[in-house]
Amino acid sequence: MIEVVAGVLHRDGRVLIAKRPAHKRHGGLWEFPGGKIESGEDAHMALVRELREELGIEIAASAPLVSVRDGHIALHARRVEVFAGEPQALEHDQVVWAQPRELLRFAMPPVDRPVRARLACGPRWLITPEPEASNCEAWLSRWLPALRLPEPPDLISVRTKSLGETERAHFAAQALAAARRVSSTVILLRHTDHPISELHGFDGAHFSQSAARACTQRRPAAQLLAISTHDSDELDHAERIGADLVCLGPVHSTASHPEATPMGWPAFAALTRNRALPVYALGGVAIDQLPLAQQQGAHGIAAIRSWLR
Repeated sequence: MIEVVAGVLHRDGRVLIAKRPAHKRHGGLWEFPGGKIESGEDAHMALVRELREELGIEIAASAPLVSVRDGHIALHARRVEVFAGEPQALEHDQVVWAQPRELLRFAMPPVDRPVRARLACGPRWLITPEPEASNCEAWLSRWLPALRLPEPPDLISVRTKSLGETERAHFAAQALAAARRVSSTVILLRHTDHPISELHGFDGAHFSQSAARACTQRRPAAQLLAISTHDSDELDHAERIGADLVCLGPVHSTASHPEATPMGWPAFAALTRNRALPVYALGGVAIDQLPLAQQQGAHGIAAIRSWLR
């Protein structure tokens, strides 16, 4: 196992990323700067040296953020808030300061993507109800007002599988346009039961388990991918195919899936322990239970009914 460290530098609400040189592995992709931990170094010591070499800056302190394993590489990401000097691209093609939400526009190597998702994706996830009839305005009116709340959703998964193919595309397009008129920052995901590559303006895809099981290879680096999961095997598969975030449940009994056996918080906490992927609690969990969910290891909460009018 090769142990590497990466620095997540923060300044004025932005995060620094660096573009890998074309001649290197993953050339042209963006990463959080850092490098290999040498013999005799701990993660912080290695980060001090690497950021001096790569960016020409000095740091005195760093804090653990998340550790990610990808094949034979173990990446330890560390948060840096204070540094001396102005970062320069001494070993990269370019360095950029980006808002956390903007990080999704930059293609990254697999090992960096869970770090990106934790930074870019907030803790509140709205999953829309399925349309009950061919009335798009009525459907939008049920969930769109959530975007005007003092604490609105950070992500929205748009579900339209109950409709025919033509209506499904129409409703999705209307949802995308309506949500963008209210919020320019919300992350919009297209929910699907089949693997898709064309997002039609959405920020990413939200795969059901049937869609996830149909995938055997890692998804493209430029696409944000969320997956619904229910157990350890499904979490493992989500990691193998390059998911950026997952929802896991049901935590409690839920009216939408009364046949499903709830796992409860102890099992949820056990399943999320040591997972690098951001995991959202789903199923019978109201959005106002966010602090409790985070105490159990959740990155956030995914919900349907607690958002609805």
